[in-house]
Amino acid sequence: MKPQMNPDKHGWQRPPDDDVMSPVTAAKEGRWSADCAPAHGVRIPSGCAGRNEQTSPAFELRTPLPLPSLPTATRPERARRAGPGGAIIPAPKKNPLQKIGITAVVLFAITFAAAGCRQVPKNSSSPDFYPLGIYGVKSNDFGAVRAAGFNLVFGAPSLDVLETATRQGLRVVASPPALGKGDAASAANAVMARTADRHPGLWAWYLADEPELNQVSPVVLRERRAALRAAGANKPTAVVFYHASDAHHYAAESDIVMVDRYPVPWEPLAVAGAQWRLGRLTAGPAKPFIAVLQAFDWSAHKDLLPGEGNLRPPNREELRCMVYQALAQGADGLFFYAFESGSWKLREHPATWQALQEVIGEVNDRRGLFKGERLWVPRAFNLGSGPERRNATLDASIAPVLLRVTIPSRTVPVGDYLLCVNTTPMPQFMGFGIPAKKLEGLPVLGEGRYLPVESDWAADDFAPYAVHIYGPFHATEAAR
Repeated sequence: MKPQMNPDKHGWQRPPDDDVMSPVTAAKEGRWSADCAPAHGVRIPSGCAGRNEQTSPAFELRTPLPLPSLPTATRPERARRAGPGGAIIPAPKKNPLQKIGITAVVLFAITFAAAGCRQVPKNSSSPDFYPLGIYGVKSNDFGAVRAAGFNLVFGAPSLDVLETATRQGLRVVASPPALGKGDAASAANAVMARTADRHPGLWAWYLADEPELNQVSPVVLRERRAALRAAGANKPTAVVFYHASDAHHYAAESDIVMVDRYPVPWEPLAVAGAQWRLGRLTAGPAKPFIAVLQAFDWSAHKDLLPGEGNLRPPNREELRCMVYQALAQGADGLFFYAFESGSWKLREHPATWQALQEVIGEVNDRRGLFKGERLWVPRAFNLGSGPERRNATLDASIAPVLLRVTIPSRTVPVGDYLLCVNTTPMPQFMGFGIPAKKLEGLPVLGEGRYLPVESDWAADDFAPYAVHIYGPFHATEAAR
């Protein structure tokens, strides 16, 4: 969603012609009928008939139908996510800001196959740095989110915001001001962008939010990026996608690929993991990939999920499952939505706020694991023959991932680990091969128990959405 900034306080605001409004956004603002707002120009019925086996819309028209012109007198929010009937529904607003725990940004050049030479943020002068960000944080709450363990926020590219974030140990992802129009305002914004770009508190530029849902052409992003570079702003650009499969169209413009999914309670959690896998593959081995996770209650925006009931925020088990799904799919960082969004205020929901702090604390304690290298491992596991062996996206309900930790963290020593995540709301029992020889027992990280191993094979029970991490051990050469 577009950040809504007060031009008096932050000194900038995008002009109306920089907005891209979806029909449903217009409907939300009372400017058009939601019945005229089909996703990608086609309306899909609600319910099971509107989705295929992998919970995607049963049919998508890739080229949008022409939409009626809409007034731009007020600032719209961007459209987000495909609703239960396949219709585009806007999501809550994102309010920017972020940190990488250092006093100077170090950038390094990486050659991308499709995009030429790009700059991406070096993970930090601290080798165990792992990006942990959150949307919707006001400056006076920077200290609270830093104390909770976050190191990145979203915000405006003003010196006030950047200085405040830096003092709190945070770094900022900022939406760029309007550039390239050749007028006095653009010239002033160019100075602002160049100044912000040189500030150590700026981590990256937030180039676009879900452009594929908002029907924003890659050409528009190319122009925005070119305008930033022409203004002397050279820090990396980040683009957030909802449909990860469309991200490749924008690959040349995004130095950092981000994919968001907020499934609780209206989609299976496995859908998020499947989208993050696509995001990782689209980013490729060189570009950072960041997963964006749900930390809010859709009840605060229930008009955006028509026909859905029993709305609620994710609980601790669901938050933890999503976090480890992102790790299993190769995420280089995590962002959460949102600290505040519309009527949602995270600290007014103590159970959710406490659960999120516990999960973030666990990530920080296990930072070495989240920074670990994913290695090939033989697909040797058995989930039985029942339907529960597959999740909602028809993947294995649990699939072991081998991680190599070379930088120890507080609770994770150096070594190899098997990460196993139950991506379903059903209990599971899994037998699996151990990629190490002659082990008699396997420690289960953080659980104070050992798993018996016989002939390089072990088995364990998994509660709904449970995460078990086995190790450390020393994987055989065949598994590396």
